Amino acid sequence: MDNIANIDPEFLINNPFLKHTSDMPNFYYDNPVDKYFEVLKDGTVIVLANDISSVDCGREWSVAGGYKRAKNGESRLFIAYNDTNSIHIAEIDDLAALADGFGIPYETDHVHKFSITEPEYPSTTRGQIKVGIKFSCGCSIGHCNRRGFARYFKEKHGWTLIQKSTPMIRESQCDISFSTVGFNPPNSY
Repeated sequence: MDNIANIDPEFLINNPFLKHTSDMPNFYYDNPVDKYFEVLKDGTVIVLANDISSVDCGREWSVAGGYKRAKNGESRLFIAYNDTNSIHIAEIDDLAALADGFGIPYETDHVHKFSITEPEYPSTTRGQIKVGIKFSCGCSIGHCNRRGFARYFKEKHGWTLIQKSTPMIRESQCDISFSTVGFNPPNSY
């Protein structure tokens, strides 16, 4: 295995400056320059591939593979990220947020409740429709979880969320673009 890191696992596990992602709402997980580490039960530290394509192809030593092992209690996940020109290390203890950030499917009993509204700024791009989504379940779409919502909308409703669109968030509503193909929603869910 060529992705074993030469890092003492104690540096990650017992670091007095260690942060936790659960303490950082809206943490942006899929920054390509961030480094992901997994500490296995035997103390081996693995560098995980953090490319989004690894989620769908199921690579074993990817963030998606690490997520599955951490969810099963087989390992712990960490991230080294740059914040205003300094490197920080955090334990990824909010696995649902990690899954949303990478679009990794995960089991949940939560059903999103939302209504479709008029967007503040309509789309002018051919083949796309911009709508407002107002959640009544307390959720919201942002940069940190749009891949998870893209997977949700595709699986539950057959809608294709335009990944390159930037969610326009105001109060409890988010304006977001979908492909017009197969998009014919009622007013609320």
